[in-house]
Amino acid sequence: MIREHFFHSRHEMFTVLTVHCQRILESALKIKGDVSLLLSGGSTPRPLYEALSEIDLGWAV
Repeated sequence: MIREHFFHSRHEMFTVLTVHCQRILESALKIKGDVSLLLSGGSTPRPLYEALSEIDLGWAV
């Protein structure tokens, strides 16, 4: 299902997206014990990647 979301700013969009990704990753870790995240390149998603890098998800490197 495709959902369309509208945000007042780029910052708001990345904040909401970071929380959403964090919840999905934490849920997968809790259920499966491990998780993979595939990311695209480029500079557009950089704020998301930077925000995710600051979150302690409790996974081993």
